[in-house]
Amino acid sequence: MKTLFSVLFVLMAFKSYSQSLYKLPEQPKAKYSAQDSIVTDQYNQSINLYGKVKFEINGLTVKADQVFFDEKNHQVLAKGLNSYTFDKKVNVAKGSKNRTLKYTVGNDTVFIE
Repeated sequence: MKTLFSVLFVLMAFKSYSQSLYKLPEQPKAKYSAQDSIVTDQYNQSINLYGKVKFEINGLTVKADQVFFDEKNHQVLAKGLNSYTFDKKVNVAKGSKNRTLKYTVGNDTVFIE
């Protein structure tokens, strides 16, 4: 009986000091389409979209001529910007022609140049 209690005590102690699995937060998934072409580069973890592009991620929707998405660094660059919506802050540079958009996924500000 003493052995049984000893084994149970060791098992309970082991369980209380064991490591639990830490689950990393999931990165938001991008949704996109392009009329001309879509070029994916798995080595550099990037997606390049050309021709009447629609790109959506993390509350940002962009329609542009070209969109470059760096999945590794979570950065979006849209050139030939036609329209955009974003549910947080938008910073437009003075004298901007509103044709280039820059955004880092997870930030609360989109930059327009």
